Amino acid sequence: MAKILLIIDSLGSGGAQRQLVTIARGLKARGHEVTFFTYFPQYDHFLGWLREVNIPVVSQPKKGSLGISVFWRLYRLIKQERFDGAMAFMQSPSLYLEMAVALIPRRQRPRVVFSDRTTFAEDFRPSFGFILRQQLHRYCDVITANSHAHCDKLQSMFPWMKQKLLPVYNGIEPSVAQGQGQAPIDKPYLLSVSRVIGYKNFQRFADAMLRCFETFGDVPTVIWVGRVFPIPEVEKAVAEIQQRFEQRGIADRLQFVGEQSDVARYYQHASALVHPSRLEGFSNAVVEGMMAGLPLLLGNISDHQRIVQTYQNGWIFDVDNTDSMVDALRHFQTCDAQTLQHMASNSHEAAVALFSFDKATEQYEALLTGQSGELCSER
Repeated sequence: MAKILLIIDSLGSGGAQRQLVTIARGLKARGHEVTFFTYFPQYDHFLGWLREVNIPVVSQPKKGSLGISVFWRLYRLIKQERFDGAMAFMQSPSLYLEMAVALIPRRQRPRVVFSDRTTFAEDFRPSFGFILRQQLHRYCDVITANSHAHCDKLQSMFPWMKQKLLPVYNGIEPSVAQGQGQAPIDKPYLLSVSRVIGYKNFQRFADAMLRCFETFGDVPTVIWVGRVFPIPEVEKAVAEIQQRFEQRGIADRLQFVGEQSDVARYYQHASALVHPSRLEGFSNAVVEGMMAGLPLLLGNISDHQRIVQTYQNGWIFDVDNTDSMVDALRHFQTCDAQTLQHMASNSHEAAVALFSFDKATEQYEALLTGQSGELCSER
């Protein structure tokens, strides 16, 4: 049994928070003594998940922009408890961990794992401040990212990270995509699950749907599940899209249905998953769609092309090219039922092989307890 400390900003409803909380539960189930540390205790969406399995949560409210009290509390906790391993998700929590570890004698330090959740635009150029902050990651034993593409990006910017980097895919519980209940509409549809905001590329994808309809006389129905960000430019863009679809008599072909408590039901009845985002690590929605056994229409970001080429479970399009999106939609429309079923089976097979929570927990357990030699050889 190992003593393990897990650090993140809050227990809010984000994807990173859900990942780390579920990993904590998995480590606890494997017999380890797990402690959680946060510094925005007012966001407690997942607190019940930890209490349910008796995982203690230490919270130090952040005061001021620097959060000196957070650093000091974390330092004292690590020094007092003598953890075997400590892992932080995301950049800011990792900086607190690394600064705290820097003040502890080497022989008394836990193994330090940093899981980077940053998303990089293709034209990203690191600022001096960003480069300086990365130097603290030298105190880490391992740096993980949730895609091979992300690891490659980090290594290209910071070659010294090469021996520390390891891709660890997000884990998903199979039940997430196993819905029950009535279909949301009474005809086939493609499903997109993401927030409605600029970088999710909803406007270009709407353009592609309209072009597909104008060129071929038909376009698949798409249901978009996710919060429409309440900012004027987004709300205006959504209203304009809906008006354009209404003018062509196809108002029901693109439906923005907002956040849904029963997302699994939408996966269950969908014909395929579409994900046109321009900026992403490796989306939980893509993993959930694969777990639900859906063919994929994905943008050429992250590890999407790697997955689709390996498992032959969908189509890739250029996120900056409307015609490429039209081609993907048309390929789906004209694909025969047998091929679609084969893609669906391949998607589920890939999800089980790559994205199970058991596998993610096993990988992090090995990294935190120093048994990661075999894992590191995978990259």
